[in-house]
Amino acid sequence: MADSKEFTKAVSALSVASTDPWKAFKITPPLENMGKPLVICENCKKAFKLYCPRCSSALDHNPPQIKLPIPVDIYRHPGEIEGKTTSVHAKVIAPEDVNILVRNLSKCTEDLASLDEYEDPERILLLFPSSRAVTLSEIPQTSFDRLIVVDGTWSQGRAMVKALSSKPFTHVKIQEHDTLFWRYQDGGNDHLSTIEAIYWFFKDYHSAYEPSIAYDGRYDDLLFYFRHQYDLIQNVYRKSGKPFHRKKLDAASYIKRPVGEHSGTAEEASADSKKE
Repeated sequence: MADSKEFTKAVSALSVASTDPWKAFKITPPLENMGKPLVICENCKKAFKLYCPRCSSALDHNPPQIKLPIPVDIYRHPGEIEGKTTSVHAKVIAPEDVNILVRNLSKCTEDLASLDEYEDPERILLLFPSSRAVTLSEIPQTSFDRLIVVDGTWSQGRAMVKALSSKPFTHVKIQEHDTLFWRYQDGGNDHLSTIEAIYWFFKDYHSAYEPSIAYDGRYDDLLFYFRHQYDLIQNVYRKSGKPFHRKKLDAASYIKRPVGEHSGTAEEASADSKKE
């Protein structure tokens, strides 16, 4: 009987491991001090977990640091909740190459006019899958030296890009990938979080401009905090047995549970209970 139980546990563990989306990544494991509930930010004196989204600083731990091949300016919509956005991950992990600016670019305001300060806007890429966007493989590497990313909900992002359409930035898009983001959005599963989009941009950058060099995971730590938060959510829902929130398009399969465990939506879980 004991052997049977151990076998069942082993099979369950394998079934969860087989659905691990991170196996192909080289991401630094979570650090020992990352389990603290709240830490006071020395700069703004506010309490947060892991990092301060206001000051873009790690709290009581030293996260991995990476160097990016070009600088990134992230324009965050003022209506985006600072504690929910993943853009700060990029700033904490690549502080020398990432700037975050809170600007309302969706209207013809001084914020939008501030973009005219770029000396050579033709050499700037705007990351967004607009109708005129092209992939990096279609853009000469020597033709650009900066990336702009808009950060907000998808509706906010579309409004920002629409307002930016008059600017001579080159619109760039990445290859399609399914998101691992836990936050609800009304687009398809290929609508990525900000940090996922930035990561895949630089992965595409390597493929486009260094095809003879095997990818070595050099940008994977951009997803350091994203993976940590993903794993925390997975563990919470696995332990509680609760269904994931029904609004998410892939709610039924988002939580990677052992074989035999229910992983449906709230409605499905309720229906199952009525059948019993």
